Amino acid sequence: MKKTSLFMILVLLFSNIAIATTIENNLYEKESIEIPGYNITLMVIGYKENSVVMCINNNIYLLDKGKSKEIENLKIEPRRVYEDYGKFKITYNCEDCKCNESCSNADCFGGNPINKLSEENQEKIKEEVNEQQEVKSDYKITRLSMILLFIVVLLLLILLFKKRGK
Repeated sequence: MKKTSLFMILVLLFSNIAIATTIENNLYEKESIEIPGYNITLMVIGYKENSVVMCINNNIYLLDKGKSKEIENLKIEPRRVYEDYGKFKITYNCEDCKCNESCSNADCFGGNPINKLSEENQEKIKEEVNEQQEVKSDYKITRLSMILLFIVVLLLLILLFKKRGK
């Protein structure tokens, strides 16, 4: 019983890791990459290479270097940003997803993509950039992984103390 429960806990812990697919890819300005369910386009590289503007399925996002952005089944993080390209870590967990017309990213082109946002959203992006520049640490472990790890450690300690008690 103890071995079975321990095995089930380990399967739960590692299933969180095994489901997601992670790739690292370089994207140049105006270049796109298609992954299941998403079309990701690097629109503009920010001032001093601290941020990028991405078009993901016809939606515009501002991503700060080293900070990840989660969108449904997609997690994208600009690892390094250079003058004309960026290196991105992309994690997704939907192999069966299909792209439809929203994956074209056609709505993001034509003029400055930031101007397509409302003034309120432009202000939010400016505030977000300032806040992200002030924050210096970024925790890369998800809450779910931390909770599962805590449960596994707790159960292992319980099993260890029960064995010593016999």
